[in-house]
Amino acid sequence: AINITGARAVAEQASRAQVKRLIHISALGIEQVDARYAVTKRAGEVAVRTVFPQATILRPSLIIGEGDGFFGRFLPMSKYSPFLPLIDHGRTLFQPVLASDVADAIFNAMTTDASAGCTYAIAGPQVFSFKALLELMLRVAGRKRLLLYVPTTIARCLGAVCERLPMVPVITRDQVRMLACNSIDDGTLPGLKDLGITPRSIGDGLNF
Repeated sequence: AINITGARAVAEQASRAQVKRLIHISALGIEQVDARYAVTKRAGEVAVRTVFPQATILRPSLIIGEGDGFFGRFLPMSKYSPFLPLIDHGRTLFQPVLASDVADAIFNAMTTDASAGCTYAIAGPQVFSFKALLELMLRVAGRKRLLLYVPTTIARCLGAVCERLPMVPVITRDQVRMLACNSIDDGTLPGLKDLGITPRSIGDGLNF
């Protein structure tokens, strides 16, 4: 509903109001994944472009900042749990980008006429594996925790159970599917540098 219907509704209202520039936030690494998140994100891009052809689409990798969905999820877990899960051996690759760089990208895209109708890969300067990101988080936080390898089949079962709990799930089956694909810039799209931004290391934004 959010990724498709909501995105289309925003584009329709922007078109009716004769808005000059529309920036749509999608996600990097959704091109060839069958996860529901990826499928709906791709459909949302099509819906926006159909209604508002000159929309600028930004595809960020993992966004890092206060309250983010990665460190913000695993750091509290590391406070109480003696271990952290490594799904599929923690091999999934990310090119995390600071939230402030994403904000700058949005601003520059809005104020650059050449970005109209373009799609950008929004990624940081370094590639990390899932495992390396957890190791970085623990090192910065000054904590030692066991990184436990969790086979994909078991992770899916765990996701199925977590989805039925009343609280926000630690992991879902769809997130496990997303971890089957890397979220990195393959060089086929213009990126932050094309928007006049030199991406900073995520180490600049870590403050646990």
